[in-house]
Amino acid sequence: MHKSISIISDWKRSDFYTIVLETRLQQLVPDARLSVISHDVSAYDSMQAAFILRAAWQHFPKGSIHLNCVNSSSSNKTPHVLIVHKSHVFIGADLGFWPFICQSKPDAAYLIHDDQHYQGSSFPEVTVFSEIAAAIARGLTPEKLGLQLCDVQENTALSPIAENDQLLAGILYFDSYGNAMTNVTKEDFEDAAKGRKFVLKVMSERNQVKRISSSYYDVKQGEFIALFNSLGLLEVAIREGDLRQLLSLEVGKQFRIEFL
Repeated sequence: MHKSISIISDWKRSDFYTIVLETRLQQLVPDARLSVISHDVSAYDSMQAAFILRAAWQHFPKGSIHLNCVNSSSSNKTPHVLIVHKSHVFIGADLGFWPFICQSKPDAAYLIHDDQHYQGSSFPEVTVFSEIAAAIARGLTPEKLGLQLCDVQENTALSPIAENDQLLAGILYFDSYGNAMTNVTKEDFEDAAKGRKFVLKVMSERNQVKRISSSYYDVKQGEFIALFNSLGLLEVAIREGDLRQLLSLEVGKQFRIEFL
């Protein structure tokens, strides 16, 4: 069975980084199926890359290898790691997003030794990621590659904040329609609600949502809506409108949910 190798980056299709990495992977693993999740991540936007990778990886076959090439430079605080989770392999810098991408603590994480292989490299995707991916595709295990188990960092800002009878939902991502996807899972919401009614305030006392919808067709065109999307995350939007543009929203802004 051919190995599937995916790439996500902020390089854009036109830059030479893209073709160099893809060509190198084809040289090292000629029978691999190369897939591009996206080359259109906003420059240096680790959160956007993490969100897209979280949404995409489970749709690849087991045994797939995923290269996260956004903000991939290594440092003492953000070393390169190899993640093994649910029979998938991930390679990238440890920026605190791996638990979010995996939707839980990864099954295993291994430290890639920077000083032995590529210290100072400005293109680690080619000098390191491709070599590690090729070795894994050939059947080598992290232990046979000499990689040591490690713990990964976790960005606490990716979790909602519960305060008394309130829940602060942080915006993690906007889709191409301007719909806001938050860090609140259905479980987070139900744990905080405890069966109570709620008011979700969309940046203003005037803009309120008081129920969770199951479909965009539950509200009229131009009305605010909240629902749990296909990723299991609370999504806030305007039906057939661009919420991001209308309210000048950015990633990191918060919606306040008050339980009555």
